[in-house]
Order: sequence, then structure tokens, then C-alpha cells
Amino acid sequence: MQSTQRVEGQNTIIKNSVNSNTSLINFSKHVNEQIDLDEQFESNKLSNLTKAFDIFIEEAIDAPAILLNDFIPPTEVESVLEV
Repeated sequence: MQSTQRVEGQNTIIKNSVNSNTSLINFSKHVNEQIDLDEQFESNKLSNLTKAFDIFIEEAIDAPAILLNDFIPPTEVESVLEV
């Protein structure tokens, strides 16, 4: 499904950039610019996902461990973490 959507998106780019006055060179430049923008978007999406995962780890795992260290003596924390 994703590949179909990608091809349809590429077809839209082509249809929006071609008319009777479009040279092949200008068409090629426009398509390459659009591909670069798409790649940047995908890269940013991955970067945002990584950041979200890091925040989740900090909030869901690191924060409770810090609280344990604050309220339980260190020897008890080590035995809890071992279990």
C-alpha cells in the first residue's frame, strides 16, 4: 500500500510540473528537487521518532529508577534491580 501511495505522489509531482512549455531540463530539476524534499521529510520523521523513543525511555524507565534511588537505600535498590 505504501508503495502505491508513493507512486501516486510521484505521479502528482509529474502532473503538476509538466505543461506544454516545460523543457526536459526544467522538468528534471523540478523532479529532483521534489525527491530531495521527500527524502528530507523521511529523514526528519525518523529523527523525530528517535527523539520520541528517547523521551519515552527517560520518562518510563529512568525516572522511576531515580525515584527508587531517592526513597530506598542503595543496597535495597540493587536487590530490586537484580530481580
